[in-house]
Amino acid sequence: MSRLLPILYNTPMVRALLDGVKTETRRLIKPGNHTILRGGTFPGALDGPKYGVELDNHGVLVAPYQKGDILYVRETWAENTIPHSSNYAGIEYRADYYGGKEPILRWRPSIHMPKEAARIFLRVTDVRAERLQDIKSADCVSEGAVKRPDMTKRGDLVLHSRYRMEFADLWDSTIAPAVMADHGWGANPWVWVICFERIGKEEAS
Repeated sequence: MSRLLPILYNTPMVRALLDGVKTETRRLIKPGNHTILRGGTFPGALDGPKYGVELDNHGVLVAPYQKGDILYVRETWAENTIPHSSNYAGIEYRADYYGGKEPILRWRPSIHMPKEAARIFLRVTDVRAERLQDIKSADCVSEGAVKRPDMTKRGDLVLHSRYRMEFADLWDSTIAPAVMADHGWGANPWVWVICFERIGKEEAS
């Protein structure tokens, strides 16, 4: 039975979801023993219905999402308090506003978005574990690091190495300076790779 779970995205990645560009996300694997991760003994693939992996004597490390789960996206939002607005008392989403032309609203962080306000729903289609730098150029595009019209392709293969560079910059922009040495691109940490497809709200009910 699928679960309905939240997932947080910043405004640029919400736009990538809305554009249909983003179909993958990578999230840090953070078990209690980080020495094991840096030592490279963590398995690089997931098997079995639990989507978990054995971590020596530390038990099973379970992925935050599993195949079949439904994710509702939490994004930066606000209640419309503008008098005479056509959407007065409704929900506004910051990702809908470009070029600084935002209404005067009290924007709220994504973590505070209630499930009822969500407009984007994703179905998880695959989950695996891998090193961050093992990402392929095509996966960088699926992460939303670049726009599809800019791609150089041969069949389904994205050729240009700059997509990996752009993804590396994107990844590091989400990591706090205090933990960059352990979790940044250069550290090549283990990550969960979560693949998904966008579905309608009615399918998520």
